Amino acid sequence: MSRDELEDKRREVRRITLAIMELIKNRMDIVSKIGAIKHDLGLDVIDEQAEEELRTSVIELSNKIGLDKELALRLLNILVDESKELQSKHIKSITPTQIFTKAKEFERKGKKIIHLEVGEPDLDPPASVRHSINEAMAMKRYKYTEPAGIKELRDAVRDHLNLDHENIMITPGGRFGVYLAISSLKEGEEIIVIEPAWPAYKDAAKLAKISVKMLRSSLDDDWNIDMEELKRIINKNTRMIVLNYPNNPTGKILDADTMKGIIDIANDNNLIILSDEVYSYYSFKEFTSIKDYDTNYILISSLSKAYAMTGFRVGFAASNNPSIIKSMVKHQAIALTSVAEPMQYAALKALNEDYSNYTRIMKDRLDFLASRLRNMPLSFYKPDGGMYIFARVDKDNFDSLRFAEKMLDEGLAITPGTAFGSYKDYLRISACNDVKVLDEGLKILENGLSKE
Repeated sequence: MSRDELEDKRREVRRITLAIMELIKNRMDIVSKIGAIKHDLGLDVIDEQAEEELRTSVIELSNKIGLDKELALRLLNILVDESKELQSKHIKSITPTQIFTKAKEFERKGKKIIHLEVGEPDLDPPASVRHSINEAMAMKRYKYTEPAGIKELRDAVRDHLNLDHENIMITPGGRFGVYLAISSLKEGEEIIVIEPAWPAYKDAAKLAKISVKMLRSSLDDDWNIDMEELKRIINKNTRMIVLNYPNNPTGKILDADTMKGIIDIANDNNLIILSDEVYSYYSFKEFTSIKDYDTNYILISSLSKAYAMTGFRVGFAASNNPSIIKSMVKHQAIALTSVAEPMQYAALKALNEDYSNYTRIMKDRLDFLASRLRNMPLSFYKPDGGMYIFARVDKDNFDSLRFAEKMLDEGLAITPGTAFGSYKDYLRISACNDVKVLDEGLKILENGLSKE
């Protein structure tokens, strides 16, 4: 082949590439109009049937023209994700962190705010943990560590979890562990997230260019999972199922039969289970960790909730697949080198402490919340664990986002259900304050609901 022929082919590639870009721009313009129409009609951004029909058509075309199906589906996922992003611009939403930030702005201006929005226990870390910071300074433990974390802490985590392997790393909190786990996938691949869900799963996937398929659950079904629907939404590009139990925000713990069913589905489809077990320390009924099942898993947890160490930013990840942890460690090394050494030694102290008193306190607070909320126009599942109640407001046309913004003016920070999916008429209520503070916040809530 001559150089002239090579240049001809290059010009043809450029022409086709630019034509593709024009088509994508036209597609996005149309998608934006679709988003506006959905907003006017009060429809969800996600249309599973439309997505499935498009996916089927892409597979059929790939087979017809000889295009690799996995490549085609990855490209489709990128386009669909961009479409969801464009359509979501027509829908106003807010995360728990954003509500917390707004509440802090109010406080800086001198307004008293009752915090029922954030999952940050008002309890103190164990005394040994608090003293460990001074000990670390005295022993000059304030240097770089290996990216996976100090060996003493990794060994302590292994013993804490009763693991038979050493595929463990220390992360700056559970959130970054979740991001690292999802980032171990390839761009355009897909994860399944069960709604209602902590928004960080979708946020992490978006940042990592990973597609998200949502599996909705409902209060009317006690937040159980539709196993047939789970099977149906798995496709060639699905790589991971995200579990979070006890669940944030519902407090649900799945029963053994459901967990076995999910594991079987994951194993049949060669999927990874990402299990966020941050709230497992606050379990009020039997909870079985993902590590105790025969499946390919990534376990994420942290000391933030269990030992009231939110500001210490120490979590951990474990997997029975060493290549996954190796990939996550590599990402962490690039992003931040390692977790701060003094905090790792504080975590080491914490793992030797008993957290049962924290669990008892949180259960008592949730029981108090439940007893008070039953007298309001609310419906909810009494939590099996965690530190929240996710309540449906039984009033016509209730808008949780508008209500949450209104409550800030009244001195109450509360999280709207839209932060966790398509749950416009729900509120998440945190039990992270003592009963006197909770009581004060609930009076504001009750008064606010009476005016809706």
